[in-house]
Amino acid sequence: MRLLPLTYPTFARELLAARAALTVPNEVGLALRAHRRTLGLGQRAYARRRGWSASHVARLETRAGDLRLTDVVAALGPTGYCLALCHRGAAPDPEPDPDTPAPPAALPVPVSPTHWPRTELLALVRDGSRRFPAHHDTTQVTYPPNWWWQTEATRIGTQRPTWYADPSGLAARRRTASAEPSSGVGTPATRDDDQHPLSA
Repeated sequence: MRLLPLTYPTFARELLAARAALTVPNEVGLALRAHRRTLGLGQRAYARRRGWSASHVARLETRAGDLRLTDVVAALGPTGYCLALCHRGAAPDPEPDPDTPAPPAALPVPVSPTHWPRTELLALVRDGSRRFPAHHDTTQVTYPPNWWWQTEATRIGTQRPTWYADPSGLAARRRTASAEPSSGVGTPATRDDDQHPLSA
């Protein structure tokens, strides 16, 4: 039997709480960060690509609920996600009448809280003020990286990092993103049926 490597602490309780606390504005921000990560772009480069200001990207990622609905819908356009208003209908009839017309096409399936990587929900810089850059590969570490031993290990009161953002995969993602077909203002082409609906 193959055993998966254990990472301590597991943050299982914190992960469940973070998933339960997700709101639609939170998930809009996660969708934008996921798109930036796919393209391998920081906030400023992504803002230039979309024709926005860097502050607009920051607002979309942190306070999307304060923005106009049309701006949010437009922002999600090329990301592979979309907003969806789902009807809270009754459960389907287990024994449908053959003379009854078939129901309409299935509604979009909202994104599950488990869709988002745990690093996007939990990983913060050591002072807890912000997330790591979306375009870097963030992982949980049980043994501090080399830079910590070289610069901070001997300082009194220093705190070992729990998370580490490794930019080594950034160039490969940029190469992949630049090879994709694009539409609009330098953004990857998507189809409506490829999008993941974000819904409350």
